[in-house]
Amino acid sequence: MRVRMRTTMAGPERTVIAGKVADLPDAEARDLIKGGYAEAVGKAAAPERPKPETAAAPGPEESAVSKAPARPRKGRSKKASGSK
Repeated sequence: MRVRMRTTMAGPERTVIAGKVADLPDAEARDLIKGGYAEAVGKAAAPERPKPETAAAPGPEESAVSKAPARPRKGRSKKASGSK
């Protein structure tokens, strides 16, 4: 069966680069097509699998409690400490 590879495949018997058409044994070709690694080409080409839908971007994160405002840091105050 003739297939066009979607990814590069390499093994002891052959190497097929992504985008190239290869003539593979039927069982191997069906497994690659089923896994999404290849697509059938030629007269016996199966219809393409529909692309999966993607979800919209998530909204702002919800929280059961609101965050407390930041407290000032301990240590020196902004005013001069009375030197001189």
